[in-house]
This record gives sequence, structure tokens and C-alpha cells, in this order.
Amino acid sequence: MKKLLILSAFLSGCASTQVVSKIPLPSDLKNAGEIKVCRERVFGGDAAATIVSVDRRPVFRSAAGRCFAAKLPSGEHVVSVMMNGWAGLNTTEINFNLKPGEIRYFNVDCWEITESTRARLDYGYEYFKVQE
Repeated sequence: MKKLLILSAFLSGCASTQVVSKIPLPSDLKNAGEIKVCRERVFGGDAAATIVSVDRRPVFRSAAGRCFAAKLPSGEHVVSVMMNGWAGLNTTEINFNLKPGEIRYFNVDCWEITESTRARLDYGYEYFKVQE
């Protein structure tokens, strides 16, 4: 029991931000779209460990108030988030079809990922480079 509590405290401790793996830049940028993903600042959930994946590839381990943008080829994609918080490990995902020239916005809070109408640039959120 004591080991489980220590492990839980470690995994749900203060979240840092790091790029887990880079997303390759599409070879045909004319037929590419863009996604912007931001981790919300929420009371009581900012410290939860959060990993954002694009097309089932872990990309970004994020603290609250951090974002990334990435260009992707047009077509079907999935953005998912895996969180370790008070309720244990949870994964949610959104499947979407990206059109050439389109920008899709996603927000992550400590429980889920949702699609949004705009990014959080106007709130002073910091963007990280996740593309080669």
C-alpha cells in the first residue's frame, strides 16, 4: 500500500513540459492542415501529468498553460490525451478529418480533450516546437 501511494504521488506530482517526440513536417505543405493543442489552466488539475498524442504517437508532456502547433497531411487523424490524476489513468481521444489549409484547435483540461474554435494565444499561453 505504501509503495502504491508513493508511485501515485510521483506520477501525479507537479507536471513539467517536454517534447516527447517530434512530428515530421509533411512533404506536401500545400495539402497540409494545422492543429493547435493547448493545456488549460484549471483549478485543482494543473499538476496532473498529461501526455498528448497525435495519431497514437506520444508528442507532448504538458504542464498547464502550454501549447503546441503542428502541420499534418490532410486526411484522417486522432488527437488523444492520457492523464494520471485523482481518478487514476484516463485516456480520451478525438478523431477528425483535416482539410488542406484548415486549422483545428484542441483544448486539454485535467479530464478530457475537446475541440475549440480558437487557440489560447490571447491568454498568454506558451507554444513549444514539436516539429522537425
